[in-house]
Amino acid sequence: MFNFTQISNRRIGKITLDVVTTEEHTSELSITDNPIESGSEIADHAVVKPKQVTIVGVVVDHDHDGAGLNIPGVGNIRGVSDFLNGLPLPAKVISQTQQTIAKATRVASQVQGAIDTAKQAVNKVRSIAPFLPDFGLGGLLDNSDASGRVQKCYADLVSSQKSGETIEIQTGLLLYKNMMIESISVRQIKDGSAEFTITAREVFIVDTATVSKGKSSVAGKKKSGRAGVQSAAKTQQGTTQPSKPKEKSLLRRLF
Repeated sequence: MFNFTQISNRRIGKITLDVVTTEEHTSELSITDNPIESGSEIADHAVVKPKQVTIVGVVVDHDHDGAGLNIPGVGNIRGVSDFLNGLPLPAKVISQTQQTIAKATRVASQVQGAIDTAKQAVNKVRSIAPFLPDFGLGGLLDNSDASGRVQKCYADLVSSQKSGETIEIQTGLLLYKNMMIESISVRQIKDGSAEFTITAREVFIVDTATVSKGKSSVAGKKKSGRAGVQSAAKTQQGTTQPSKPKEKSLLRRLF
């Protein structure tokens, strides 16, 4: 029986799992309540919470190399060697269908352009969580060896998580933007394969602006009444001296 693999458009940033088994989408609205005198509660506000998605998938250390078109991310119909390799066929039996080759050829230039654009963004100053270490994406865009794809996938996911950069996540339901990887868990039962569980959450990004404050008019600063008296600036009135008593004659004192 042949080992069939399928080309999947699902991706987490630049990382694609071999098989996605489960996708869980969460969208919540928080409604605040306040009690009133009658004993009931009334809703006074509603807040949209960031969306959250949990993806469960499998990555294996299978060999992508084979006869035919060799492009990273394009699966082979014949994942392993079988009896066809021993038959004296007049022509080479390729590992991909013509439809797969045509599709891969069309997107090859687009993929290369996306990789070049992403490489230019590596090691730039991050707008979110600049205090996190290891913000360089490192080998996130490098092709992994077939013998260590599980380890490479985990390292790339952790590197993307530590980078603090928002990513896009393409699921079977919709495309999520401005997402950050919140948690990564790996369950490995046997060597050569591992089950990944990735939870990502949406980040709200807002623009800030600075407004210069204009000078207020003199009339607006003027106060009246008691407030004007209390806030009036103190003025120097000069030194005061007691008045000198007038001298009176002795005769006037007697009469």
